[in-house]
Amino acid sequence: MPSSFFFFLMIRRPPRSTLFPYTTLFRSGDDSPESGVFSKALRDQVLRLAPTSADSEGTEWATAMFAELAPAETSQLLMVRQDYFFGNICSILSATQPSHLQTSLFQTWDYGDALDNLSLHWDPSEDRRHAYQWDQPSGDPARKKRGGMLGANRMAFEAWPFFQSIAQNEKLATRGFIGISAKSTFWTWPLWSVPLSVASVASVLAIRALQDPKMNPSTIRSYTVCAAFQCQRITIGKTRNLTPAMPRL
Repeated sequence: MPSSFFFFLMIRRPPRSTLFPYTTLFRSGDDSPESGVFSKALRDQVLRLAPTSADSEGTEWATAMFAELAPAETSQLLMVRQDYFFGNICSILSATQPSHLQTSLFQTWDYGDALDNLSLHWDPSEDRRHAYQWDQPSGDPARKKRGGMLGANRMAFEAWPFFQSIAQNEKLATRGFIGISAKSTFWTWPLWSVPLSVASVASVLAIRALQDPKMNPSTIRSYTVCAAFQCQRITIGKTRNLTPAMPRL
C-alpha cells in the first residue's frame, strides 16, 4: 500500500459525511464532466448548498476546493484533469461496494479494480508515461479491467475537506503543500501514534515545522507525530502525478 493512501485511510471522516459529496457537490443537471468549467460549477454548487449542510460541511468542502480570490485555480490536491473530475467522483461513489472497502483495509493490494474513470490519481503507480507503454495511456484497454484500488479511492476522498486552500499570488496554496510552481511543489504528511479527534487532525496537518527543509525531529514528535513522508507533485503533459513517497522522519 502506498504510504500516501495509508495516510488518507487514517483520517477517514465520520460515516455521517459519506453522502455529502454526492448529494451536494456532484449532482448537477447543468454542468457535464467534459465542460471544463470545474471551478465555476463547483463554486456555484457549494455556495448554494453549504448553508444548509450539517456542521458546516459545505463550508469545509468549499474552502478545500476553491478560493474566491483565485477563481480560476483549484486545490493542489487535485490530480485528475478538471474536465474529468466530476465524472470520476460520481463513478467512484456509485461503483464502490463493501467488498472494495474490505479489500483496501484488510488485504494485500492487488490493484485488481478498473482504473478508467474510477480514480483520484493519488497513487504514484498511475504515473504511466507514453514511452513506457505499448498503448497510449488514454487508450490502454487494461485500464478498464485493473490497475486501481476502488475502495481506497472512495475512503480517501472523505479526507479532502481537511485540506483547505487559500489564495497566494493568484494561485491556490493547499494545506500540507509547499511550493506553487509545477517543478517545486511538495506534499508532506504525518502519521501519528495516538488517536486524534477530527479537529486535532486538522491542526496536525497544518504544523509549519512539517514543511521545514531542516525538520527538527524533536519538535515534530512533540505533536504525537511518529513519522512523516513527502512526495513531489509533478506535471507530465496535462497529467499531474505524485512521486513515490520518501520518509522525512
